[in-house]
Amino acid sequence: MSSTIPLAVIGGSGFYDMPGLSQVEEAIIETPFGPTSDSIRIGTLEGNRVAFLARHGRGHVLLPSELPQRANFWALKSLGVERVLSVSAVGSLRQDYRPGHFVTPHQLIDRTRGVRASTFFGNGVVAHIAFAEPFCPAMRVATRQAVEAAGATVHRDGVYVVMEGPAFSTRAESELHREWRADLIGMTALPEAKLAREAELCYATLASVTDYDAWNEGRTVDATTVFATLAKNVATAQLAVRELAKVLPPGEGCGCRTALDSALVTQPSSIGAENRERLRPILARGLGENGMTMLVTGWVALDDIETPFGKAERSLGGSATATALAGALFTDVRILAVVGEDFPDAHRRKLEHPHIDTAGIKTIEGGKTSVWGARYSYDMNSRETWYPELGVSIAHLPPVLPEWRDSTVACLAAGHPAYQRDLIASLDSPKVTLVDTIKMFIDENPAELRETMRLADFVTLNESEARELAKLPSIARAGRSLVRRWCEDGHHQAGRIRRRPD
Repeated sequence: MSSTIPLAVIGGSGFYDMPGLSQVEEAIIETPFGPTSDSIRIGTLEGNRVAFLARHGRGHVLLPSELPQRANFWALKSLGVERVLSVSAVGSLRQDYRPGHFVTPHQLIDRTRGVRASTFFGNGVVAHIAFAEPFCPAMRVATRQAVEAAGATVHRDGVYVVMEGPAFSTRAESELHREWRADLIGMTALPEAKLAREAELCYATLASVTDYDAWNEGRTVDATTVFATLAKNVATAQLAVRELAKVLPPGEGCGCRTALDSALVTQPSSIGAENRERLRPILARGLGENGMTMLVTGWVALDDIETPFGKAERSLGGSATATALAGALFTDVRILAVVGEDFPDAHRRKLEHPHIDTAGIKTIEGGKTSVWGARYSYDMNSRETWYPELGVSIAHLPPVLPEWRDSTVACLAAGHPAYQRDLIASLDSPKVTLVDTIKMFIDENPAELRETMRLADFVTLNESEARELAKLPSIARAGRSLVRRWCEDGHHQAGRIRRRPD
């Protein structure tokens, strides 16, 4: 089974199967929130992996209020689902949205009673998702186009009132919702949409109009009427799903995929092991538990810094330190470095981060930790280097630990170019390799450095290093020269750094 599933379909009333789904496997997923509505069927549809879940279970055995929505979405996320299309039966609150038509609603009004669990969070983990736009815009457009391709009438917008059920509306309630300028009423879009957003899934509803709710006095709504219309609508919805599977919207750049970046309030360091396991697929990306591992090499050093605002002596510094602490914000980091016996215990504790593995930091017996000292100008844009005391230096960097050879990202900060090449060769198959260097290696080992740069996906240089390496006084000319020299094969990328006007 592939690691991701581009589309999952949640079939509502009457939609209990997905014709055309081939090579089907049935997955029964155990979740912290109990069993799912049904087993999840995973197969191939129009060339894409697609998962299908019958919302009410095969045989329609679950009321809307009984749906295990947290279990359903936890399971879909754990399977690697990226997008969810929810197909739901709805009543129409306006004359022109007729039974047999379809709608891709754009807004929701919650009229449930608070008995449905509507968040994965709580119990020590706090998050507040943005929900002004409850549906994924790209999925709505793609769904509407799929319905049109299937030959059905589809309305592009609709305000969907979600009621508790299982009884249908009273006439007074139906008239009230019409006064609110709502367009549709149903029983299942919430908490689905909220849980999808928390799970960072692109989610849209395909609403299948079956009746006129209770406001139309000449047409009373009942289950018999609803399911009679559904029998006609389901075949069209199934065809629309096939059309959608052919041309899925791109996920890159969609805000649904990063919804928790601005929602998670609890600091990662305060999320314990039990909650991490309970929310494993939901928080995997944000906590770095996403299958990505970053190997970092370079200096773990001591810095003496002086500025017009004050000075700091023997503070924790070094290229590997900065890279590791930054990387730990989004993934698991493995740090490979050396220090002397004089390295302070307080600094070691600063590196004891939940997402930093320090097993690769080697202490050189009798050695001294490298020290770098500099004085910065008032605007902090220029500095005067006083001294680099190399101490144990980067010449003592150890080889990669065998269990770390599966690292997917390699950030090779200052190190001898030959060491960097050997380390790249020792990794199984890193997806991204970044190489950093310093003036010492540009001066002393330029040929070695060029060979190493050819193996990297990204190379980081400051202005003086770029000018020195290119042997050109202008940073613009130096940049162009380096790009021409090492990026001709099209497999490398060059970034442009622009100074701010100030």
